[in-house]
Amino acid sequence: MECPHCEQELHYHDYYYTGRPESFYGTAGNGIYYPASNYKKMGDIYKCDNEECEMFDEFFYTDESKELHEGYPC
Repeated sequence: MECPHCEQELHYHDYYYTGRPESFYGTAGNGIYYPASNYKKMGDIYKCDNEECEMFDEFFYTDESKELHEGYPC
């Protein structure tokens, strides 16, 4: 995937999601287990490493339809 400003390759940074991923909080005796039933990956976050693009937002993200947007997802 390329930066729309400088056409350099964007680098994968992270992903964002809604809900809570499967996890276990606490100790074995009194921990709370949260199943991943409401977890849903929404898209990926990318970063442009070109210093000239810092005047723009250097982060980009994809939505569920894989469309690229400028900025960091809220």
